[in-house]
Amino acid sequence: MNSSLPRAVNSLTESAAIAYGPEGIRVNAIAPGSTLTEMIRTWEADSPGLVERLTAHTPLRRAADPDEIAQAAAWLLSDRSSYVTGTVLRVDGGARA
Repeated sequence: MNSSLPRAVNSLTESAAIAYGPEGIRVNAIAPGSTLTEMIRTWEADSPGLVERLTAHTPLRRAADPDEIAQAAAWLLSDRSSYVTGTVLRVDGGARA
């Protein structure tokens, strides 16, 4: 991964949160890790061991179910996160820890 990409997402998220916060608009992002999507399952079928290689350095030692990513997004969209803005939420099983 290009190391400047996470910094760019952080910067954009923070800048937008500062710009739009006074209007009551919250700006957050999600940084997902390996997720068992149909695409990944197809790649695994073509290249056995791919998922194992993707998750080898993840502390939870597994890929996310798409619903786990969706639940994080739902939380950010809910009133439960009403005071959260300018945040990039890593939902990656600890991969970047």
